[in-house]
Amino acid sequence: PRYLAWPDVGAGTPCWGKAPCPSPLLQCLYDSFPRCVSLIIFLPLCRSVSPSPICLSHSTPARPSHPVVFLQFHPKPESKWTLVCRTAGFYPPPARLAWYQGSVRLPSTQPLQECGDPTGPLQASTTLDLPSSGPRATYTCQVMHPSLQNPLSTDYTYDPQHQDPPSLIAGLNLLKIALLGVLSLGVGLAGKRLLPPPPALRAPSNSVG
Repeated sequence: PRYLAWPDVGAGTPCWGKAPCPSPLLQCLYDSFPRCVSLIIFLPLCRSVSPSPICLSHSTPARPSHPVVFLQFHPKPESKWTLVCRTAGFYPPPARLAWYQGSVRLPSTQPLQECGDPTGPLQASTTLDLPSSGPRATYTCQVMHPSLQNPLSTDYTYDPQHQDPPSLIAGLNLLKIALLGVLSLGVGLAGKRLLPPPPALRAPSNSVG
């Protein structure tokens, strides 16, 4: 399909093959009304079936960003640590993400997740379960994409012996919540004590004439 290039955002709504541009116009009205002003201006140019300067193909290929790896804790269904690897800015899909420990490829915990505009840059992430015990180890996340001559990679060193136990972190979180509750209750009681007492009501006196 051919794509209409908006003056402000580049590649945009598809011209839907041989269909004249009312179809993109309706889609444009549904998505974003301000952009329709540009489409209405260029509508006569897009009615032609022959290729037009404003009817373009998909966006040009884009390289993925260097992968970012960070540690994440999952309390449920079982307490465990995972590594998350994320990359963004690539086009077209897909980008392949893989985990390695040395030269050994490791299976990902979750399948590759991609999100973003199908006609624009995308982002992808994958996770890896970590052992609860064992020696210190270095894990590598590698990103492969057709726009790259060589894969991009990032290392992360994980030491279970120096990592806080998940149960300890969960307990500390519960303690923080309890302390915040006690503090809020104390502030509320102190505020009530500082309020002035209500004025005393006097019973009406009956005067004898």
